[in-house]
Amino acid sequence: MIKTICNTKALKDFLYWDFEDAGVRIDVDPKLEKDEYVGIKVDDYYHRKNAVKPIPKAVDFLISVDCSSDAYVLYIIELKGNKKRDSFTAEDIQEKFETTIEDFMKREYADIYCNDRYRYKDVLLYLVSTRFLERARKLGIDHYKDYVALRNKISGNDTVNLDVGLSGKLYNFRGRVLKIERELPPYPIVRKM
Repeated sequence: MIKTICNTKALKDFLYWDFEDAGVRIDVDPKLEKDEYVGIKVDDYYHRKNAVKPIPKAVDFLISVDCSSDAYVLYIIELKGNKKRDSFTAEDIQEKFETTIEDFMKREYADIYCNDRYRYKDVLLYLVSTRFLERARKLGIDHYKDYVALRNKISGNDTVNLDVGLSGKLYNFRGRVLKIERELPPYPIVRKM
């Protein structure tokens, strides 16, 4: 799969091995070699492909990791910073994942992502955002688990509606039911399963 993606002419300009957007970065397991994984900048693909408006909303990265014997893990990731212009709604995020799964993976590149030759150990959907990170740092909480516990206790803010909205939408890909998970950078760490 990795070679097929890298050899697909229409994707060549959108291939990445480091994953950063909107000032948000996720890490890659240092044990991974560059020929064992590749990411596609899906939103850039649609922006370049669609000179005519409206441009479909899509996630930042679709990352494929070779776990051996034609078994892969897919990371479908949207990165959001803490800037005012980076504000978003659950509907915006859902639309990005919907376009990526239904149009990019199931239609345009079904020969890669829906090919029965490839098995998936896991397919993971993530919204990685720094929205809570500054608040946690101001409170002196540096450890992720402590932060998650704090976040789960916070009520009455705009992120509760976002969490409910994101968790309420389910996606179907190759017989798997998927939902969007939230993370703080540098998580998730792209790795083999």
